[in-house]
Parts: sequence; C-alpha cells; structure tokens
Amino acid sequence: MTPSGALTTLYSFCAETNCTDGACVYFGLVQGDDGNFYGTAGCGGAYATFPGDGGGTVFKITPDGTLTTLYSFPDYPDVYSPGALVKGAGGNFFGLAMLGGATNYGSIFQITPGGTLTTLHSGVLFGGLAQATNGILYGTDPGLGSDGEGSVFSLALGLGPFVETLPTSGEAGASFTSWATIWRTRPASPSTAPPLRSPWSQRPKSRLPCQSERPAAGSRSSHPRAR
Repeated sequence: MTPSGALTTLYSFCAETNCTDGACVYFGLVQGDDGNFYGTAGCGGAYATFPGDGGGTVFKITPDGTLTTLYSFPDYPDVYSPGALVKGAGGNFFGLAMLGGATNYGSIFQITPGGTLTTLHSGVLFGGLAQATNGILYGTDPGLGSDGEGSVFSLALGLGPFVETLPTSGEAGASFTSWATIWRTRPASPSTAPPLRSPWSQRPKSRLPCQSERPAAGSRSSHPRAR
C-alpha cells in the first residue's frame, strides 16, 4: 500500500489445487536480510489432499509478489500449524508450530532462508517468539507453570546480540576522523595588522544626557540652598 492508500495484491493463496501453495495465512511477514519477506501458512502445503488439509508452510515472497514455498509441514502426528516467524540475529528464522511434535503439543523450530528446518524443542506452546537484544528467545506456554495455567519461557541458542553498545570514548593516542572544518588564515604583518583597542578607549567623548556640567572653580552654585 502506498502512503496515499493505493493497494496492490501481490499474491492470493490457495491458487493451486488443494492449496498446495498454502492457506490459512493468519500472521504477518518478517523481512529477511536479502530484502524478501517470509511468513507462514497455517494449513495447505505439499501434503494437502483437499482444500484446508495439510500442516501448513513456510514461504518466501519477493517485493514484486513471487512466492516460493520453503517448507511444507506434514500434518499430524508430525509438527504442523506454524505460527508467526521472528528473524534471529544470525539471519535465520524461528517460530512455533502449535500442534504435533514429540509431545503432540507443538514445537519450536528454526528455518534457514533456504528452507532447512530444525526442531529445537517440543512442548505445550502457543503464540509467537521474541528475541531479546542479548540473543535469547522468549515465548509463552499456556499449559505449564506451577499451577498449570501457563508460563513464560526463555530459550538460549547461543545467538549473538543484535544490538551492540558503541563505546563512548576512544583509547589514548588513537586516530579519529573529524567532520568539522578548520580554517587556517595567514597572520597579518605588523604593518597591516589592525591596532588592538581597549573597549574603554572607545567611550564617547561627549557627555551623556544624565551628566551635568561641573561648575567652574570659584563660581556660586545655582542650587537653591547655595548662598
């Protein structure tokens, strides 16, 4: 959509027989390092045998609308029904598959921009993931916790931080680049240099309006009390 409100449809899902290109697209897109966009479809895919069937897909779409299916989830009993993706610090993507897996309650997966998927953890999972600035992934689990009503979990995978603190000062003696412009001028010779003047030497010679003339010595003052 343009800033003025002109909408362009880039791709309409379930354009292939049995929705093998994906369907049930409920989540947003995330942009990869290559400039393309990545997302998930909750059903459809290569294993679908009728519309609405299948375990979903992970796809890539270019800014001009060319869709590529990177991975098709097999459906039950395998992992299926993926949620939103989050891009990690290393350029790979992470997400939750809300059903299937070793516990039949979903899993956390990693997928590369080329489509290689790795299951990282199986558990009672729902929703999406978020990566903190220290590289650790965080998410929610509605079926765990001390009272069985849910919990917040973290998963450390050794990812590097994606926000790096810059130093506020440099080492002594280190060179640096300054963006300031320094102007150099030739010193004036003694014969052409303007004389230095003190601000006190530029006082006006005439008296200020509030200053009155001093009476001459020996003259009678005009003050009423003067005798």
